[in-house]
Amino acid sequence: SHRQRYTPQRRRSLIGEDVTGLPHHAMLNGNGYAGGLDPATERDGWAEVQGHTVLAPVEENSSNAPQPLLPMHDSALLHAAAALLPMHCNEQPATETKQLASEWARKRMKRATSTDVSKLNVILDIDHTLLHACEAPLGQSLAPDGVHQFILPMPKGVTSRYWVRFREGVHAFLHEIAKFATVHVFTMASVTYTKYVLDQMDPAGTLIGGQVVCRADGKTEVFTKSATLVGGLDLNSIVAVDDREEAWDPLSRELVIQLPAFRYFSKDRCELRKSPLADTALMDVLRVLRDVHAGISSHEQGSTREALSARRQSVLSGVHLVFSGGLLSDAKQPQRCVLWRLAATFGASCHVAWTEHVPLTHVISGRPDSASVGRAAKSHIWAVSPDWLLHSAQRWHRQSENLYALPCPAQLPASLRPLRAEDSADALRRIVPLIPCSLTPDERLLAAVQFLVPHARRADLSAFFTEYHSTEDLTKKNNAILKIAKLVGQNRFKVALKLLDIT
Repeated sequence: SHRQRYTPQRRRSLIGEDVTGLPHHAMLNGNGYAGGLDPATERDGWAEVQGHTVLAPVEENSSNAPQPLLPMHDSALLHAAAALLPMHCNEQPATETKQLASEWARKRMKRATSTDVSKLNVILDIDHTLLHACEAPLGQSLAPDGVHQFILPMPKGVTSRYWVRFREGVHAFLHEIAKFATVHVFTMASVTYTKYVLDQMDPAGTLIGGQVVCRADGKTEVFTKSATLVGGLDLNSIVAVDDREEAWDPLSRELVIQLPAFRYFSKDRCELRKSPLADTALMDVLRVLRDVHAGISSHEQGSTREALSARRQSVLSGVHLVFSGGLLSDAKQPQRCVLWRLAATFGASCHVAWTEHVPLTHVISGRPDSASVGRAAKSHIWAVSPDWLLHSAQRWHRQSENLYALPCPAQLPASLRPLRAEDSADALRRIVPLIPCSLTPDERLLAAVQFLVPHARRADLSAFFTEYHSTEDLTKKNNAILKIAKLVGQNRFKVALKLLDIT
């Protein structure tokens, strides 16, 4: 098939003015068409390719929500692990890959000093990645607070009213990645819908400056996404961000960072119950993208494919673990266990049995009273619930074992108990810059202090914040604050208030 691509000079000749710096939506609304296309496929600056629609403004020379502490013995645990396990990864990562991951872990904070730093090409999905949209319910003309509403033209002159809720931190995320990447969009959505949401996400048109690939209006064919369909890009520079890795062809899957699907509305189009925790998914992805860019620009890795593999393996590099409490059902074929494969994919060394020759660091157990958990406590080795593994994989970052420890922290040796106040201050200083500025002060405070509360108590923390907001009585508000401070710790709470500049 034929793809026609715009260049700044071509757009100038078509529209009759210098539009090199115009936002993508300004070009969408222009009257110029790209020459060389079948007139039947030309529409307002978009070119239809294989049932998709492509907008290509390019440069001239372009070539964490709380889970039950122990959700082990139901299918939800296995489903969660399977969803996090990349489809393209082998069951047993090669030794060479682990060595590369170890090297990456030592050098990951190194940043290139050269001014000639190559930009990444980041391809973003839209629905359930950056936002959640649904048809507005009949009889409700006003959208809820924080929800955008628009009218979408449908076939045969019919219109449909839509609600859109953007994911937490989406604008900060776009602003940050635009500093080191050209941002493209690849979505299954239609032209009209895509034009609307892009204008809402990037009203100034300064952040999403790459190509846009979507479905032509009226088309219903299912297609597979591919990095090669975003034309003219160096495949070694591409990273895709999507909530569904399976939507991409096998060769492109190694380039995909999968994040949890964002769902704000229920099936009956009512607002879902808000999570007591901030949605940090986009900030987690931003951290990974920064590391990948650092690896490429400093020539530690030769491609984004290599950099993503090394970055994934670095998450649990140095961890040696065994599974306990009924999690490993077949010791003769442990690779059949999805949790085993997930741990190995993210860099851990998994062992079938705990022997004196194994340099064990972690026990992951389905029960807090298993023999291995007791042995781990006596040996000053971490014993944690499977949530520790799931959340570390989901966030591409090793989570604090204190929050997932088995048995409860009070029963642990003193050296393994939750963070001291001075350690908490250091942790907060690292956490606060990652919290989206678009949140309210109270939401930012909750997002910060929840990291300092044991996992099993985070629902209580959320309830205390709700109690604070649900009353105008000053005495009740003060009581709620005292409960929050007691749960978090007085000194930790004061540090959080100071770092967030909340009075």
